[in-house]
Amino acid sequence: MTKLLLRGGTLVGEDGLVRADLRVSAGRIIELGPDLGDGSQDERSVDCEGLYVLPGLIDFHVHVDDRIGRYRLADSWSSASLAALPTGITTFLSFATQGRGSVDGAVEAMLDKAGGSCHCDHHVHFTPTSWDKKTWADVASLARAGFRTIKLYTTYKSAGLYVSYPRLEEILRRCADLDITALVHCEDEALLEEAAKGQTGADPADAHLHARLRPARAEIEAVERALEAARKSGARLHVVHVSTAQAAKMLCESAETKEVTFETCPQYLVLDESELRGRDGHRYLCSPPLRRREEAAGLRHLVAQGQVDVLATDHCAFSKEDKDAAAGVDIRKVPCGFAGIGALAALSRELFVDDFEGNLVQFVRMLSTNPARIAGLRHKGSLREGADADIVCVDPRGNASPVRSTLAGAHETYPGFTARWSVERVYLRGRLVVRRGALVDEQAARGEAVWRK
Repeated sequence: MTKLLLRGGTLVGEDGLVRADLRVSAGRIIELGPDLGDGSQDERSVDCEGLYVLPGLIDFHVHVDDRIGRYRLADSWSSASLAALPTGITTFLSFATQGRGSVDGAVEAMLDKAGGSCHCDHHVHFTPTSWDKKTWADVASLARAGFRTIKLYTTYKSAGLYVSYPRLEEILRRCADLDITALVHCEDEALLEEAAKGQTGADPADAHLHARLRPARAEIEAVERALEAARKSGARLHVVHVSTAQAAKMLCESAETKEVTFETCPQYLVLDESELRGRDGHRYLCSPPLRRREEAAGLRHLVAQGQVDVLATDHCAFSKEDKDAAAGVDIRKVPCGFAGIGALAALSRELFVDDFEGNLVQFVRMLSTNPARIAGLRHKGSLREGADADIVCVDPRGNASPVRSTLAGAHETYPGFTARWSVERVYLRGRLVVRRGALVDEQAARGEAVWRK
């Protein structure tokens, strides 16, 4: 593999910005510092003057190449990665949910789908649906192999995913012993059932009904109970797709003394429940649902204060046909979720439109360093000696361009949105895979399963 020297860029480190050079060999960063030379005969030298040099970005929460209920997701590993890589996302994590077989079988099957087709490096979070002795043996085996995150739900009883609060505490206690972080979807099942009873007789075609069926208080209650379980068990807790400012504040306060992290998503920062009242409101159904404008403003404030650990998309795109099939009839039959992976970096950049340079370290923490740390990806997430040479070179002078969430046949989540996110180059383990926002060579851009490294 060719050696590489990136010269004169502004490196975004964990502690700040520094103008320096960066040397790569055999897919890893081997040296950082000022004036490392002009490159030798066997080393390619690249002028990065005027560019920000970031570690490869990570989308921590993506659903691809799977079936949810009776609907197949629109994005394959290939199409999702082709949307992600040109924006600077070099790694993303999807989910493997236990079906009729074993949980380790589900993981193996999901990674087999990704093998040879995903253009980003990739990994999975796993979700058991049974809790017998065999499952726990599989969980322990996966933990030893490098899988550090398990996904749990306090809702979706009808889908067989629901975990009661007593069982959640028990699972977290065992996860603590196995050094696994529990990712928890927090919505209180009892409050959701109560909300459904309160909407008897409501117009089933009204997309805003979805927000009333999944009220904010259900998330807040479940977060409070999950925090209690984490305190009692001593486990690491990561709450996914937080949609309310109150729940986020509770997590921020707890994170000061406990191993608690959380993520929110661009849709909860730049969209709100008014989208559900529009003619195409059914296209904006996701769980948790879009909230009031005040909630979005409260979450943006926490992002600006540096209190949000991770920005991720919960990318879950369905075909236009599947998303529209029940429109105007019954929104409860519309699959929940929409596209986001191609928009993550651009929309996150726009959160800091007034001072992007002053917030670059925070940007990288939320989109690279923290996701890598929580997932246990030791060689990802920062520019340091020994790390994978996943590198993104960004031109701060770029013009605004349209945001594009997906390349699959799904509806665009952010039509009309633009962002000043100009990616000059992307390197995946030292290989140039993107130049000026376009893939250099689709065949050359081949991702690896991170746990196998």
